[in-house]
Amino acid sequence: MAIGYIKKRQKLVSKGNVSEVYLAKVSYGNYVNSEALAAEVSKRSSVSAATVMMVLREVEECISGHLASGGVVKLDSIGTFAPTITAKAQDSAKKVNQFSITKTGVLFRPTKRLKDVIKDAGVKLVDKKVYNADPHPNTKKQQENNDNE
Repeated sequence: MAIGYIKKRQKLVSKGNVSEVYLAKVSYGNYVNSEALAAEVSKRSSVSAATVMMVLREVEECISGHLASGGVVKLDSIGTFAPTITAKAQDSAKKVNQFSITKTGVLFRPTKRLKDVIKDAGVKLVDKKVYNADPHPNTKKQQENNDNE
């Protein structure tokens, strides 16, 4: 098992100078949706895929509810989910209100075990081609860009 990566060409602008740099970016493999994950869990346990799907939906509802009310949810073997906000700086405390908040989101902090699994998986180059800005070489737009080079 290894995490695939590709090479990406990117322009870097610093103090008015433009240079070209190359970076490694993850090349995402197959996407696993809830149904596929439920089927996989079902095969590894004595629980039906339908039951696993029902539990996954309920877990999502519970996590969503806790996050929406400002709670933090820790799943011991997976990680911690917490709500986040981004706000514009104000020149006085009186001006800090819901209108100064520009973005809300969810922060996920994986457990040490999950981080170690990813770290131990290693990496491998999946395509020798150098791609432009889009880190996902399987997209139609990226294929068109590379075909024109």
